[in-house]
Amino acid sequence: MYKGLEGFIRAHQTSATIVEAAEKLGINEAAYRKRFSVYNYRLKKSGYEPLVRHDGKDTRTAKALEELAELFKAESQQNIPEIADGVGDVVVCLINYCALKDLRVTNESR
Repeated sequence: MYKGLEGFIRAHQTSATIVEAAEKLGINEAAYRKRFSVYNYRLKKSGYEPLVRHDGKDTRTAKALEELAELFKAESQQNIPEIADGVGDVVVCLINYCALKDLRVTNESR
């Protein structure tokens, strides 16, 4: 079971839904929503990015898909600065995803 702010963030980031995250924390959905609001307030007040709200879909991969769509748009327009930015955004999303899944990113072939 996860505890404290760090535990809440970990449960939130590694869960696809509110129900799944609440189960990891050993609390009900209403308590999860309340903690979400409180912790997001604390994060914002401390200058950190707020947590992304779960909306029934897998938010871990949704951000990567959003960034990939922006990269595709930049590619279709041949906008080199936006392409470079898009590649970086996609790479960061994939690295974060792999870290949450405890996957090791290497250039080795299997």
